Amino acid sequence: MKKKDELPWNWLRLLVVSTLVLGTFLRFINLDHKMYWYDEAYTSLRISGYTEAEYIQQAFNGRTVSVSDLRKYQDVNPEKGWFDTVKGLALEEPQHPPLYFVLVRLWVQGFGNSVTVIRSLSAVISLLIFPCTYWLCLELFQSPAIGWIAMALMAASPFHVLYAQEAREYSLWTVTTLVASAALLRALRLKTGLGWGAYAAASVLNLYTFLFSMLVTIGHGVYVAVLEGFRPGKGFRPGKRATAYLLATAASLGLFVPWLLTVALNVSQVENRTGWVTQPLPLWSGEDTLMRRWFFNLSLVFTNQDVFNFGPDHPLTFPAQVMLAVSITALTGYSIYFLCRTTPPQIWGFVLSLIGATALALTLPDLISGGQRSTIPRYLIPSYLGIQLAVAYAVTTQLTHSRQRIWRVILVVLTSSGLLCCAISSYTQIGWHNAFGAENPKAARVVNRAERPLVITDSSDQNPGHMLSLTHLLDARVQLQLVREPNLPQIPDGFSEVFVFSPSDSLKAGLTQALDYQLQPVAETNTLWRIETVRR
Repeated sequence: MKKKDELPWNWLRLLVVSTLVLGTFLRFINLDHKMYWYDEAYTSLRISGYTEAEYIQQAFNGRTVSVSDLRKYQDVNPEKGWFDTVKGLALEEPQHPPLYFVLVRLWVQGFGNSVTVIRSLSAVISLLIFPCTYWLCLELFQSPAIGWIAMALMAASPFHVLYAQEAREYSLWTVTTLVASAALLRALRLKTGLGWGAYAAASVLNLYTFLFSMLVTIGHGVYVAVLEGFRPGKGFRPGKRATAYLLATAASLGLFVPWLLTVALNVSQVENRTGWVTQPLPLWSGEDTLMRRWFFNLSLVFTNQDVFNFGPDHPLTFPAQVMLAVSITALTGYSIYFLCRTTPPQIWGFVLSLIGATALALTLPDLISGGQRSTIPRYLIPSYLGIQLAVAYAVTTQLTHSRQRIWRVILVVLTSSGLLCCAISSYTQIGWHNAFGAENPKAARVVNRAERPLVITDSSDQNPGHMLSLTHLLDARVQLQLVREPNLPQIPDGFSEVFVFSPSDSLKAGLTQALDYQLQPVAETNTLWRIETVRR
């Protein structure tokens, strides 16, 4: 590079600064516009202090309640503290460590309980991605220029902006992964006890943010082992750096043991909550396959298919989206190749370990025993960070060579298309990750049009979570009647229209056979039925 201590051209500085400003703005715009979906509703349930069991037992009792009555399970209960939040996670969702949920409860207690406020914590946390990315690039590449380009790619990434606007822990996981990675490189460079202590502390924060941080720690261990000269079949005697890493990791894992024991004691809950990821997908034959998802998910890091969405039935939509995915895949492959060819092992080895540890740990079980773990983009955040580092290095380095014009175009296209996708997404109620519950806004619009509506549902499947999500969409005048399977509702008089939301087969049968009602599907959505008449 011509100058490693600054960006080389005024246009490039302007592009980077503009991208950072726009990326920051797009993280905060329309925070309340997107559907507050199933997972986010459970975030609010956790910060309320209620457990899911308490919610179902108290609310699904067959009595008629208002939307505001149900909203108490989405608001902070002053009689319950952060310990109740941790207890609810430990008993019912131990796959989610408590750090983010405790932070968001404190945030809500200080600033209010609106959707905008809850999501704003993730948006604020996501701003830390920029300095953390810059720090990691300084430690890895010793290049501020690469750091600035990497920050621009992070700022324009629709993937990172999406999770910056969601009330879940993924922005925090991105930050803690970057911090732990930079702290590792700093500890290896300084070789001081303070440096390794900082790495241990960063690892603890990372572990208490998301369970897959264990894979990040393993990737760090592989990197340190390779640096120390480990080769398969040739034995390994740990040197000072490896010993320091092992001690720091042992300390961080020791502090994480209480939550690991919680996971072990409640492993049945983990299996129940995450069993859907073990449902098999074909590798390549069929409409929905592992390879298809891998292929299209990779493009989410830099842009997404919205930029080429001409309509679901338009003949050019799918070919254009395939071309986009091919281009991003080619850029990623070349960037990793270029990184490995032009940098020493201590640089490309770190990037590959960051990419490979999580990707391989999720992909191999899918290939061996079946499943779709490797197709869930949020699970692959460490791998995507490694890919963005590789692309930032390739772009910045190539900007100083003879093919400068091509790479200028690539950088402009990456940032501008990413920002365009973020802008489109900010005005879209349903995101690409909201397929689960995507019908809820349609159902809510139908119900809200009625003069005096009643909505009936039961506790089957995911209905309790969907009802919490619907409380953020339904008008306050809507009445709800929630029953536990296999109980049937006693429908009161006085309602202009009675709807049944996502009923189980037993509820359908009970309403039509035992209670002699007639159910009519609502045309606008496939989750809502209307009770039309009583058959006599």
